[in-house]
Amino acid sequence: MKKLLLTMAAVLMATCAWATDYVKVTSTSDLTSGKYLIVYEAGNVALDGSLTTIDVASNTQAVTINNGKITVADASDNFYFNIDMSAGTIISASNLQIGHSGSKNTLNTGDFTNTISINSDGTAEINGGGNYSLQYNKASGQYRFRYFASSQEKIALYKAGTVSPTAIDAPTISGETPFTESTQVTISWTGDLTPTPDLYYTTDGTDPTANSTKYTAPFTITEGCTVKAIAVSGDNKSNVASMTFVKQAPVTGNTYTLVTDASTLKEGDVIVLGCADFGVVNTAMGTNKFFPGGEATISGGVLTATDAAEITLSGDADAWTLTTEGGTLATNTAKILNHVGTGTTTWTIDITDGLATIASTNPSYGRILCNYNSGNPRFLNYTSATSASMKLPEIYKKSAAPTVAAPTISGETPFLESTEVTISWTGSLTATPDIYYTTDGTEPTANSTKYTAPFTITEGCTVKAIAVSGDDKSTVASKTFVKTFSVSTLAEVNALDDNTEFVFTGTIEAIAQTGAYLYTQDGTAGMLLYDFNLPTYTQGNVIAAGWSGTKTTYNGAPEVKDITGMQASEETIELTPLALTPSQVSLDNFSRYAVIKNALVVDGKIVVNEDSVTLYDRFKVEIPELGDATSYDIYGVTGFFKGDTQFMPTMIVPNYPEINVIFTPEAGVYNAPVNVKLNVENAVGETIIIYNIIPANADSQIKLNEEDIIYDENEGIDITESCTLVVSVLDSRPNAEVVEFEAQYTIDTATGIEGINAKNISSVRYYNVTGVESTTPFDGMNIVVTTYNDGSKATAKVVK
Repeated sequence: MKKLLLTMAAVLMATCAWATDYVKVTSTSDLTSGKYLIVYEAGNVALDGSLTTIDVASNTQAVTINNGKITVADASDNFYFNIDMSAGTIISASNLQIGHSGSKNTLNTGDFTNTISINSDGTAEINGGGNYSLQYNKASGQYRFRYFASSQEKIALYKAGTVSPTAIDAPTISGETPFTESTQVTISWTGDLTPTPDLYYTTDGTDPTANSTKYTAPFTITEGCTVKAIAVSGDNKSNVASMTFVKQAPVTGNTYTLVTDASTLKEGDVIVLGCADFGVVNTAMGTNKFFPGGEATISGGVLTATDAAEITLSGDADAWTLTTEGGTLATNTAKILNHVGTGTTTWTIDITDGLATIASTNPSYGRILCNYNSGNPRFLNYTSATSASMKLPEIYKKSAAPTVAAPTISGETPFLESTEVTISWTGSLTATPDIYYTTDGTEPTANSTKYTAPFTITEGCTVKAIAVSGDDKSTVASKTFVKTFSVSTLAEVNALDDNTEFVFTGTIEAIAQTGAYLYTQDGTAGMLLYDFNLPTYTQGNVIAAGWSGTKTTYNGAPEVKDITGMQASEETIELTPLALTPSQVSLDNFSRYAVIKNALVVDGKIVVNEDSVTLYDRFKVEIPELGDATSYDIYGVTGFFKGDTQFMPTMIVPNYPEINVIFTPEAGVYNAPVNVKLNVENAVGETIIIYNIIPANADSQIKLNEEDIIYDENEGIDITESCTLVVSVLDSRPNAEVVEFEAQYTIDTATGIEGINAKNISSVRYYNVTGVESTTPFDGMNIVVTTYNDGSKATAKVVK
């Protein structure tokens, strides 16, 4: 018996217990075919695409809009619409196509064409023909989405995920921050496209589009803001570059610089004590506790505070005296800080890694620590060791506010092999200051490396730079450069440390995708890719090299996020599933296309005999009724979550008993033409039976083709000469297959009763199927044995 596979049932895939982000579309150029929400923003409602009758009052679904995004739990993600931009069709989740026809202000279902665009204010224009456009009516008792000729409330479109970024490099934004009065903002692009892309930007924190302000020259800002920019080339655009500029009020006498070397302290220096996590000693010191307070900010080692208690140093390093406006700091046997009274009033100061040990010259009295008591944080003297709640303070020395603007550091990050670092200065001093920098993360000084020309780095590092003019120096500028690894297999990705950025130079295959989740594999391993910006893939799509991402681990399983540069597939191959038992599903074969055969589904488990694995319904695959089936073959993706293995079905195929065909009469030798009837056993649902008669003297096997005959059970099949009867059966089981059967019939009229009588018959005996002998035929099948006078015999099968 041969089996010819025709087709297999496809099953829809969706997510479970996760969420889909819908992002507002603000430009017609960003409209692509895909999954959308149709939204009336002021009312926080969307047109409910799950309805089977669209034009009804309150045909809405409540949504929450947050910064141009709507997040919908996948379990309730059923009110979307699929928009085909090329055809102009809008089809609801309930599979109804919407549009407008006739003269009524109504929302119809049928076959329609819409024109779809985005207005300059970000609202959507969906025109169903004539002057009828899809809008929202917010009048009392009329709350609904419809096509209207009159002016109603405008709608917006939110697309599932964001528009996929292309391979265009993002621009670079530079300028001084923080600044006092104003700063000049420069947006540059250093890619290699021809022609050079156009740059567009915003200053209100919104994401820019090709409809935003076009960048043509540096511009000046006078207030703090977030500048965002993109590069656009034709229909392609880059990721969004962003830089936040902070405006600070001019500071004259209340800035303080972190002291990192105690030997630089001298008599007359004015200092303040601080702890980075909760502030500085404030002016309202009590007599025995110094409390933090006031506004304090730290940037590049410079502290700015409004009411810090200034302490003046006198004496020397062996015995400093610390004088405040209220008196001299002292401590005693109770280790309590106070102003002049009883106790020791001199101190030693040692600084390591920016943290100061300010100890009483009487060793028994301890040193000043920051006590992080959440209910009563304070500075006091302690002899106890430092801990999470007891920390050494920092010393900041009073200095004039910087008069030199900080430099700007630029260069590609992340980079693959190397990148060129440029340090520039755009201030307004008559004489351009000198620039000094470090690449080891330490704070630069006038003794650091002097910047004279762009330099190349080949390893990740933090570059810090200052501008120095005479005795004045700027705050510290800093930029961290990250080196990206190049890998060609998913096994190599698995081996990377978490949070490692990489460029992928090999190819992988898509297994299954839903929302932001794309499960992939290659010949070495499997991997989950997580990003809402991914293109849409189907099983077997080959994903080309050249994309980048960040390897991480989520709940015990490997994952790649922050993916850029991934393109739509241009090649598809057929994936062969791994045949696994439930216990063979493991973290070692995570994200692999596999099949578990002859399984049952019991209480959320996939079970084969006594072996089981958790079924996780990420793709919302319906489990068919078992009915006449004996088990399932379950195809899907191997998963892992918080130490537990999972299997995520993409297709569940019932296994049924094999089809069988009973031929009546059965195959054999007959002395006359016969009419054959067929009875199909174990078929499911509707059955199609076709047959072909192959003559016994045919030179070759005749294959089933369009000339096959559909079997008619009322007429049967007339066999008039020796042949092979080929029968093919197709039923409606989910894994529908053609099953082929053969029966050979020999028609030999010379063995008939009439022919036998001419040969001097001695006797004729009839035998039924149980072997009972008779001189007369039995009803049904008979074995006829004819004996001749010469002792020879002839045997034939006949049916009465």
